[in-house]
Amino acid sequence: MSPFGHQQNLGSNKEAFAKAGITTLPKNFTQMTAAAVKLKAAGITPFYDAAKDAWPTQFMVQSLLGDAAKSGWYQKLNSREAKFTDPTFINAVTTYKALIDQGLYNSDIKSGTFAAQTTALLKGDVAMVNQGSFLGPALLAEAGDAATLDAKIGYFGISPTSNLTLSLPGQTDAIVAFKTGNAKREAATKQFLAYWMGQGYAAFLDDRSYISLQPKVPSPSTVPKLFIQVASGLKNSVGAIQSQALATPDIHVYLSNMINGTMTIEEVAQAMQTQFEQLAKAQGAKGF
Repeated sequence: MSPFGHQQNLGSNKEAFAKAGITTLPKNFTQMTAAAVKLKAAGITPFYDAAKDAWPTQFMVQSLLGDAAKSGWYQKLNSREAKFTDPTFINAVTTYKALIDQGLYNSDIKSGTFAAQTTALLKGDVAMVNQGSFLGPALLAEAGDAATLDAKIGYFGISPTSNLTLSLPGQTDAIVAFKTGNAKREAATKQFLAYWMGQGYAAFLDDRSYISLQPKVPSPSTVPKLFIQVASGLKNSVGAIQSQALATPDIHVYLSNMINGTMTIEEVAQAMQTQFEQLAKAQGAKGF
């Protein structure tokens, strides 16, 4: 959860964990599930998801696919050696649904929203959310200041066997200079970008309280520690479906349909495979 990039895994409420007597963060999915059971016993909702907004529902399944992604599963998918209808994907969706069926998610998951998810985590009404790093600015805006945010919210990566973080592309992480054919304008653009990313970079970071992406330029002291922690997750990360698959089916739509009872796990898997093949074929991918 940071104002840049997109990493993906769990934000945790420190007060909720402490109330449940949990003193160490989970180091794998089994430990996380055990923590969730303890949290529920302490009267705290372990997880929050948002099937009304739909898009947040993809993240737990993506985490459950983390180890497979690290082992090259998406490459097999791209070469048609694997399918979404195979056990790898079906087991991930099954495990996610089992968490919901065990009552470890918010009872209003069908009407859940990203905004409510942010508030619930910050208040400690829920202990964990599996989200992208874009949750960070929303939490910071609601918390009011970095000190409050850092006192309340922590972060850890999760996969079936480790604290693996997922990385995925975002629409706000690139600097684009258009090729206009106007030499004067293009030269001015290059000059501006050179200054922005060079001499003026430190001042820009200070003004915006952003994390530095350049090793020789330190991040401002005003950046929340949470954001620094999330950024460090990239050192132990693997690309998510958006980064590795030839095409990304509407996984969030199908998972939301499953939560609302209009699709089975098997139907989710088949819909994923069908749309994946259609998209790959449409873009001219070899073998499709």
